[in-house]
Amino acid sequence: MTKTYQNLISPLFSTSIIVDGETFDLRFVIGGKSHPKRINGKFRTSNPKLIKALDESPYYGKKWVCISSDEPEKQKETTDVETREEQEETGVRKISGPKTVKEMREYLNQKLGVPWSKLPNKNAAIRVAEEMNLNFVNVN
Repeated sequence: MTKTYQNLISPLFSTSIIVDGETFDLRFVIGGKSHPKRINGKFRTSNPKLIKALDESPYYGKKWVCISSDEPEKQKETTDVETREEQEETGVRKISGPKTVKEMREYLNQKLGVPWSKLPNKNAAIRVAEEMNLNFVNVN
């Protein structure tokens, strides 16, 4: 299984994580700016211990999120977005699942770990989605 994570902080971001006493350097790269939006860096791994640590980290949803996975069960979530080629080209994920602002806010909170305090209304939720390079295509 391979997963790709995108950081929520900047185009280039480095940090480390300790897994079973071993330190792993995380370098989120290939970010940049696609006018007018910035594209945050990505990190890809197939190390199962590292994947588990990243997914269970308290920083998941705050410093990084999983944007793609070749795991069959998780694949359904990533097929809600545009094709991988388009996603990598534009850096923006199109999400077609949520149809209302309420569902969009729930998606951001439950699936991506965005705290409710950052999602008090539609404008705030849209702003957070834009910062995370997400486009909810069915929400008006």
